[in-house]
Amino acid sequence: MSLASKGYALYLGVGSIWVGVAFEVVGGIALHLGLGSFSYCCYGLAMPPQWM
Repeated sequence: MSLASKGYALYLGVGSIWVGVAFEVVGGIALHLGLGSFSYCCYGLAMPPQWM
């Protein structure tokens, strides 16, 4: 392997790690928001707000 191909492989490896981390973070936030809104809807259905 030449130095350039080694650097490119390293770049791809680091890039895939960062993509994985970003995907994990975005997925975690989306899941958290989804569960939050879901529990909020269930809470609203179970106990209707008094001001409505």
